[in-house]
Amino acid sequence: GEIPSMLDTFQFDISHQELDRIVGEMEEMFNITPVEWMKAKDMLQFLVGTMGYEDEDEFEDAIHCSFDTFVKALPNCECKEEAGELLFRFKKLVAEPKPTRLTLKVASREDLWRVLLRSADGVIRIPELEFEVQAEYKRCIDSVYNHLIAARTGLETYCRSGTLQAEEMEKVEETITQISGLLDLDQTFTCIVEDPTGASCFKPMDGVLVEDM
Repeated sequence: GEIPSMLDTFQFDISHQELDRIVGEMEEMFNITPVEWMKAKDMLQFLVGTMGYEDEDEFEDAIHCSFDTFVKALPNCECKEEAGELLFRFKKLVAEPKPTRLTLKVASREDLWRVLLRSADGVIRIPELEFEVQAEYKRCIDSVYNHLIAARTGLETYCRSGTLQAEEMEKVEETITQISGLLDLDQTFTCIVEDPTGASCFKPMDGVLVEDM
């Protein structure tokens, strides 16, 4: 049967780069394998061999969870169980791009730890701060929390670049402080993802408002 998508407070505990690398390898392998559903254990064996890990335990130590848990948390995967084994497949990309706006009210730690797959064209907006994270031209999968951490780190780097006037510096520093407040849930806030392709999604999606743009 289908597995419920709710993954209470699961969080990816690896870097953006490593997550992208693992998912990229998984997609390549899945695309050249002539099956509709793939066994998670077969994919795990493939990744261990391809990515240079000693064994499955070392790989799961590196991702800080079981591979089954990891697969279930990926927003671009569908999962089911048969005979006690986890099977998965990657969701097919939308054939026709459909400009979509996703709106999530972030009111709890669980909301901060929701996984957000932001496509290469997705823009994140936080209206309460009049702040937005522009499209980065590469897909990114991580928790809402870590997307905000990455945005804050980018602003901190910008501050240190020495190119800002005093007034601009003050505004950027204020935004950094405000983002830190959101990470501490000092206030409920809105996370909007606007995507001209419609490929971005949260996991779980319950409570997310989906609108055509």
